[in-house]
Order: sequence, then C-alpha cells, then structure tokens
Amino acid sequence: MARGMVGLASQLRDILQKAKKGIPAERGIMEGENYVRIGNMTYPAAVAVDLNLMGGDPVWCQVTDGGAQAVIVGQ
Repeated sequence: MARGMVGLASQLRDILQKAKKGIPAERGIMEGENYVRIGNMTYPAAVAVDLNLMGGDPVWCQVTDGGAQAVIVGQ
C-alpha cells in the first residue's frame, strides 16, 4: 500500500495509465470508512480527492497495485 505524497503520485500515475488504455473507473459502495466494495470484492480504500464519505455511499474507483487497493476518484 502506498504512503504519503510519493504513494499518491504513484497511484495517480496508475490511474492515468489505465484511463489512456481505456480502462474506466468502476462503481463501488463504501463499507465503513476504509473499505470499498466493487461487485463481490472488497478493497482497502484510499481517497484521491477531498470527499466526506460514509458507509453506504456510492463512489467511483480505480483498482490499483495489482488489485490490492481501490483509489476513490469521485462520488
């Protein structure tokens, strides 16, 4: 899992590369404050933008780090 500004920059690069390849963000649902469910999978969540999220909120995500984490890119 990425840490700090360097980790965030790495995750954003991954998201941009996926967008260039035509891989869209996926719709997920927050589970608590730190996890997001996309389909039948649950991922630890990192927020790429300043959002006030709660469990049950719908979000747009990109799965990164080989499927180890979902980065929330919008609500």
